Amino acid sequence: MSSDPHKKTWKAWQKYCDTPYLQRPDIKTRDQLAAMEPSELSSYNEKRNRYHSFMAPVQTSLMREVHDIVELVRSTNPVGGYAARNAVVIDGAPTVGKTTAITHFARTVDRRSRQSNGDRTDSGAYRIPTVLIGLSGNPSMKDMSQSIATFLGVPDAKRTGERWTADALKTLAEAETEFLIVDDLHCINAGNKNGQALTDHLKRLLDDFAGTCVYAGVDLDDKGLYDTTGRRTAGRMDQTARRWTLVRGERISAADQSGQTEWKQLVATLESQLALCAHPPGQLVDSWDLLYERTTGSVGTLVELLKRAAFLAMRNGAEQIDEQLINRTPLPVGADAARRATAAELRAFRGQGRKGKSHAR
Repeated sequence: MSSDPHKKTWKAWQKYCDTPYLQRPDIKTRDQLAAMEPSELSSYNEKRNRYHSFMAPVQTSLMREVHDIVELVRSTNPVGGYAARNAVVIDGAPTVGKTTAITHFARTVDRRSRQSNGDRTDSGAYRIPTVLIGLSGNPSMKDMSQSIATFLGVPDAKRTGERWTADALKTLAEAETEFLIVDDLHCINAGNKNGQALTDHLKRLLDDFAGTCVYAGVDLDDKGLYDTTGRRTAGRMDQTARRWTLVRGERISAADQSGQTEWKQLVATLESQLALCAHPPGQLVDSWDLLYERTTGSVGTLVELLKRAAFLAMRNGAEQIDEQLINRTPLPVGADAARRATAAELRAFRGQGRKGKSHAR
């Protein structure tokens, strides 16, 4: 089951929403593993691999904040009429869990709304409570409207940008869509022609869409999307930015005790979910700082590291993740490149007189 709902239609998205997260398989003993036939062991390992790839996401502080702020903005947005609506924008560094947070939120809302109100609206249209699209390249207003319309099932045809927009807004209304979620907003460059037209389009969506817009991206300030001074975008983003409520997603910092506590709690939760047959409880928590160094405090990279390490632990028969395996597990090049700076951060913290633990590398 793919966990990437982007570039899908509403039918595929709702199928994803209705697919429950996988439950942890029964944990076998080493003797039980040794007694398995090769085909049985292969099937068991594949089941565990699938589970690690599609288990329920951990409730991080960012995920809780996204839920609280989106609910706040949705609940206080005007209903009907011509009053200005507000949006939520989730901005921050890559791999901190922004997409996971909004996807989990949208998945929960979509399923809950259809269970409460039915799969059809009173007019007989299919109910599509949440629409989730992602931008790419150098998108135009037409590209964005076409992505929304395509997600909603509007037939493909030659249309102007204005026609795609009208059809998208009409279908959003008919489907009684509650949330329009646009990921990868950093693809917009508010300083060029396409970007400026698209920022105007974002404001139009706030005016004409009856639900709540949620946007997410990486370092959006650098793209001019918070340019309230007007120096980069000729004042185009001033009014729009004042209708955006910001949720800032940052990597967890080990520079203070509260950050360390949050990181350890995250590691402990993920460790408790592992489907390994001989992993000592608490072993990863004891290695919290090595995990932090390897993943640079990124939630997404930590999840990927543990998923890959678990695969290797099953393949080599160790059935546990120790420090040697943590160091040996390959990670994306960006995490390895930033490791030295993260190690320096940890050394600086320990140099302030706090207790730390030294790892053999």
